[in-house]
Amino acid sequence: MRGTKRHHAMSGETLTPKMFDREDVEDWKYHLAVQGYVVIKDLLSEEQKRKEFTLFNDMMKECCPGFDENDSSTWENKNMPGLFGKAIQGSSYNMAHSDWMWFLRLCPEFKYLFSKIHNTNDLCVSFDGFSLDWNVLNTSESWLHEDQALNLVPGLLSVQGVYNTVPVTESSRGFCCVPTSHLRARERQSRRSILPRKNYVPLDDITEQSNSVKLLVPDNSMILWNSFLLHANECGTFNSEKGWNRRSAYICMMPSILRSEKVREAKIEAYKNGYQGTHWPIFWVRKREPYPRNTKRLLRLHDCTIRFNIDNGIPNDRLSLF
Repeated sequence: MRGTKRHHAMSGETLTPKMFDREDVEDWKYHLAVQGYVVIKDLLSEEQKRKEFTLFNDMMKECCPGFDENDSSTWENKNMPGLFGKAIQGSSYNMAHSDWMWFLRLCPEFKYLFSKIHNTNDLCVSFDGFSLDWNVLNTSESWLHEDQALNLVPGLLSVQGVYNTVPVTESSRGFCCVPTSHLRARERQSRRSILPRKNYVPLDDITEQSNSVKLLVPDNSMILWNSFLLHANECGTFNSEKGWNRRSAYICMMPSILRSEKVREAKIEAYKNGYQGTHWPIFWVRKREPYPRNTKRLLRLHDCTIRFNIDNGIPNDRLSLF
């Protein structure tokens, strides 16, 4: 598997952005407001990173019996729950509610960032998934889009986040965007003759596409971006000799006051059933599962264990973020 190559899609341009410490709140919030994205570095402690890595491998071994964390030759499609042509996204096998994903959602460092964005500590979290890429031959079209339509809720501020456990390099899969494009959302959407779905707007402007860049960021970093920003995932071009081409988790928080009790109840049922949602913490829409696996060619996989209290209730720390 190592050594495989493929060619760049989209513009092929890269950018090493300015990195911020999480305590430099005014500086990184200004960058987010102007550029539409910001990168926060060195987020988790060494102890937290070790715990995250252990929980990730525990999830993979429980779900994928053929997976060996120490043998990258076992990181192949027949062992993995991904939708072929894409990275694993966590929409199947309860993976969006694994202990790994909930450990990250509960890390106070992430809540700190979103509390500064929304000026409140009373936050709810999305049930989004993750991106795990092990082979650049699993390609998908890189398509720019924005995740918020102007007619959704006027004045609503939505900021999304992706935590990168491994570096995003010129040859790896990673996040790309068009800086400052969030400022042109009204202009773009005014030109569309068809009303978009309320939380996804595709791009139809080739000029914007030519301005896209892939952000090169280190491990243990978080990219935050405005939901009006044009963005996409760019496939890798060369398999990493060190391990995963991408291992990133999506985390988004918004003020709980914007989330209805009906949505909270829907999220409780979603947790019990292991469903993945979208990046919107204040709405509930179940993410589609990939096509069924061909069991004649692929190894049988298992559901990840969903954690409950001894009385079959949802752990209080998790429930507090619903």
